[in-house]
Amino acid sequence: MEDEKEIPQTSVHMGHNVTKFRQLKGIKQRVFAEMIGLANERAVYRLESKKVIERNILEIIALLLDVSVEILETLPEVSGNVIIENDTFEFDSGSTNVMPYGETTDDYDPIDKALEFFKEYLEEERKQKQELMKRIKELEELIRKGMK
Repeated sequence: MEDEKEIPQTSVHMGHNVTKFRQLKGIKQRVFAEMIGLANERAVYRLESKKVIERNILEIIALLLDVSVEILETLPEVSGNVIIENDTFEFDSGSTNVMPYGETTDDYDPIDKALEFFKEYLEEERKQKQELMKRIKELEELIRKGMK
């Protein structure tokens, strides 16, 4: 009989993964609650306590935390510190302020990131509105010319 190596069982806890990434981004529960539309910190605590989180909620969280849904769904719980950089995982000997894409907790402000996102969104909406208004005016001119 061949020696069979036991494969260690890994456990995925989606709520804990959300907590890890939220903390890596330096986002407090109160701010996170506002970002995802929850009532308060207790609601965030309950969400982060769930072993399984619905896919549609995970998609929103992943977008806000700038991480893939798949990572939140599959990252196993490990002991020790983990550095997450460019979607690769390395065990660290103690540094805790390294964040994705080389940002550190010292220069990362989630409020600024959210404001930047919404400014870009509003600018795009404004451009679309201007294009629609331009098209409406063109159509009105065509209608006026057709009625004469």
